[in-house]
Amino acid sequence: MEEIGNNESRDEASGRAVGGRRRTPWPLVVVAVLFVVVPFLTWYWTWFGRSLSDAELDAYLSDGNPRHAQHALSQVAERIEDERSGKGSIEKGTGGAERWYPQVVALSESPAADLRMTAAWVMGLEHGSEEFHTALVRLLDDSEPIVRRNAALALVRFGDPRCREELLAMLRPYTVKATGEGAALTALTDGTPVKRGSLLVKLRNASGEIEEVRSPLPGTIEKASVKDGDRVAQGADLFV
Repeated sequence: MEEIGNNESRDEASGRAVGGRRRTPWPLVVVAVLFVVVPFLTWYWTWFGRSLSDAELDAYLSDGNPRHAQHALSQVAERIEDERSGKGSIEKGTGGAERWYPQVVALSESPAADLRMTAAWVMGLEHGSEEFHTALVRLLDDSEPIVRRNAALALVRFGDPRCREELLAMLRPYTVKATGEGAALTALTDGTPVKRGSLLVKLRNASGEIEEVRSPLPGTIEKASVKDGDRVAQGADLFV
């Protein structure tokens, strides 16, 4: 009888386990939600296509965050294009792009090449602005070729002949020169495709310090004048 009672108890317990619905522990639910929500929010808040309000534009252009600044510049560009195509700020319920022109010019002097490059592109969309014109001419002497090229292309819309020299330079192969000296390490070879910022070669100087030489432009290496183990002098041609 005792055995029968035990069997019945086990059957009842089993029935409750099978017949009842097992609840998912709430920590697992939270984790599952985070796996969905966090990637979405990350994408949403970093996607440059997300429209910004006037207040957000003001904040993004002045908070010192380079990614925010790039996002804001892309939005200023969109507003300039809307205004030039007849979709005015009144129709879209936003402020006119001209109010942010001083911030765009200020970002064209940023230490970050990506911001100077993007600012040059934005300024090229409004060829009626004299302050943009002046800033673009200054960028023709920028240390970064990608910035100079964007400035030259933008100045075409202003009809400024001073962009001609840089435009012609764009048609010629670009030579990367050594800014220091040392022994070459992990040098890339002919035919290697590179992106802007790709590591081309490392140079170890006499003190053992490593200098990284990176590509200032996207493209393909036509000629590598250095290989692993070579001694490189300052100013020497490295890659074309």
